[in-house]
Amino acid sequence: MTSPLHSRYDYSTPLVGRADADGAASDGGYSSDGDISSIYGAYSRYKTLRHKRWTPVLLPPARRSRTRTQISNGSPLPNIHKLPNNVLLEIFTFYGTDVFSEPGGHKYWWQTLALVCSKWDGVIRSSPSYFFGELRFGNHDSTLFFKNISHQRGDSVTRSLDRSPLLPLNLHYDLICPLSQSSKGDEDDIVALLRHLERVYSLQLRLSLSTWREIAAATSDVPVSCTCIEHIYLDTGDRATGFVLPDVFLKGHSPRLRTLMMIGVFLPSLSSLLLSPTRLSCLVLDGIPDLSHLPPRELLVHLNNMPQLRYLNIGFLSTNHHRRLAGDVNPTLDRVALPHLKRFHFRGACTYLESLVTNLDAVAVYELVFTLFHQLKYAIPQVSAFLRRTKRFGFDGIRINFWPEGLVVSASPVISPSPKDVLCLRIPCARLDFQVASAAQICRALRPNFTNMEDLFVRYHQNQLPMQWHDGEVDPTLWKDLLSQFPGMKTLWISSALVSEVTASMSYDTLQLFEELPILAWIVVETHGDDTSTAAARSLSELLASVRSMGGPVIDVYRLFSDKWKTGTLPRR
Repeated sequence: MTSPLHSRYDYSTPLVGRADADGAASDGGYSSDGDISSIYGAYSRYKTLRHKRWTPVLLPPARRSRTRTQISNGSPLPNIHKLPNNVLLEIFTFYGTDVFSEPGGHKYWWQTLALVCSKWDGVIRSSPSYFFGELRFGNHDSTLFFKNISHQRGDSVTRSLDRSPLLPLNLHYDLICPLSQSSKGDEDDIVALLRHLERVYSLQLRLSLSTWREIAAATSDVPVSCTCIEHIYLDTGDRATGFVLPDVFLKGHSPRLRTLMMIGVFLPSLSSLLLSPTRLSCLVLDGIPDLSHLPPRELLVHLNNMPQLRYLNIGFLSTNHHRRLAGDVNPTLDRVALPHLKRFHFRGACTYLESLVTNLDAVAVYELVFTLFHQLKYAIPQVSAFLRRTKRFGFDGIRINFWPEGLVVSASPVISPSPKDVLCLRIPCARLDFQVASAAQICRALRPNFTNMEDLFVRYHQNQLPMQWHDGEVDPTLWKDLLSQFPGMKTLWISSALVSEVTASMSYDTLQLFEELPILAWIVVETHGDDTSTAAARSLSELLASVRSMGGPVIDVYRLFSDKWKTGTLPRR
């Protein structure tokens, strides 16, 4: 009986071996009596050739026919098939021990033997404990060879588990973007496998919301023991679903847990799951319905047990209950130190973030991405203090980008171990005037961290503003308030769509604005060669010329085409 993996191979087609080095070829070299000594001899010859580039090739049709005739007249292959399975199993084990001990030996060496013929494949699959370090189930390419020991779909999982009661399980199912080898029975397999959580060490499930509900209902009585599990990845394909699993799902201690990622799904049993995972290095909880499911005090208690954590990602869906956070974290609470944390992502209300970072230290963090829910007032003094405690954030460039869906403020340090911007704050808000006001508040709160900042980039996503924002619809004082937060700025970069807006803001109390920007020397304007961008740049130049005539500072205007402006590099001055 042939494995589903082998459906693309024709086992009635003879194969020959070809060694590139000296043209030597071998068809196995087995003697007609088929004794074990001749098989070991053939293996020795194969071992010699295996160190050369060995590629199986199909015979031409004429030779293929002659070879079939030779096999029917007493070729060695039928004699090999006469060997009992226990003898083949001993030979395979000897071969595997020898290969796996060599430098570069692959842990899946048995696949080479299983591809020879259906009999050898059956011998290997009949005793998986001799060859496999784990049992894999799923619809992913990496699990295809491990699944369906028999052709009977209904009992394949059960038979696999019964034949290897001691092997750990690796589950990897993606039913949202399934591959060709997926089938309608995958949901039943998942339910059957989840009843053996005590053997699972890696659990990766990417299921639709409806499938999650069905599986949650079918596994309400599964065992809660998951002491062997090391990796958990649960995903609904949409973090906005906010599906809450039953309280008994994965409820148990997991001292070996190293990775926990949940996107669009949340576990009420999180407290018991994270009670003692001191080895955890990756924690992603994206799609938490609201604060009541994970208060900052509870999260800090969990983080205190994760000294090896390197990646932290917390994301909420709703702002409900965020107003109750003022006294949630006790200022006298011992600080939680995460010395190995490198990346920290957060999405939620700024009050939650403030409560979280008040008692959090992460001296090695180099990537911070905070998405703050839109509100009229932003007060983030604890976030600013958290940045100062890291002692790594000496920013020399700030980028403020205005997009249709929201505001993005990013900062680059002088020396960064990451190619990304080290600090990134996002505020989802469609109105441009709200975006400018929010940017001014954020930059005012983070101003103590911008003392070394020299370049400010202000960019709109289009070449021109929409009509509703023309003719001063955005209060010019908002732009002035934003620019005045960067007293150490030497170069101001303005995209073409915002040149007129910035020029209008500078015309109000011009001398006072430039007193707040004492070392500003260059304003670099993006142009496209059209009349609109050229006229806007000319108006700015005329304004600065009038400032100079009144005894103000000398500020030069550079005009760069869009491709050069985006590089952020000025010509030699």
